Amino acid sequence: MEEEEAFGRIVKMKFFIAFFSGFMLLALVATTFGITSTAFVMPIGGMGEFYVTFDKLEGKGFNLDSNLEDNGQQEDVAPLVRSELEGATVYGLHIYKELNLPFIGWIRMNIESTEPTLIQGFVQEARFIEADVTFNNLGITQHDFNEMMVEHAFWNQSADAISITDAKIMTDYLFQEIISLDGMTFSVERIDSPEQN
Repeated sequence: MEEEEAFGRIVKMKFFIAFFSGFMLLALVATTFGITSTAFVMPIGGMGEFYVTFDKLEGKGFNLDSNLEDNGQQEDVAPLVRSELEGATVYGLHIYKELNLPFIGWIRMNIESTEPTLIQGFVQEARFIEADVTFNNLGITQHDFNEMMVEHAFWNQSADAISITDAKIMTDYLFQEIISLDGMTFSVERIDSPEQN
């Protein structure tokens, strides 16, 4: 009688302990943000695209440029738009990410804030922006070819202040030096399919 050689096996108990420990850790981080209302140096990136929506943003020290550097999951080189703000107050913030999990299907993870969100040192790279925007003292600079190679950008916009309303942004990277999320809630919901733009 031949013995079958086992190449590997999944220990279900260890798998589920690790799986649920990860979700518990994520919930603990979200709860910590909720209790303290503040997070320091909070980058979100490297996990594919996610969405940011809000009712209104009032910001100062605005800078925006097209970006030819890392463009996330895009196979071809497509410019992203990198925006930076010295500081901002955001009303009705909603950040969400959609994931397709094995055996579960599509889920959406939501972070929402019912109170004004205060941000300092904001950097974001976006591939889609839909919003109503008002600038104060807007300036636009177009780079020549040599500057474009050094700066990795075609053009640059800057303004003393910016007001954005009814915004929906698809982004691959989001960074804040300091963020205060009063009234934050974290939730996970099942969805039929991912959002399409």
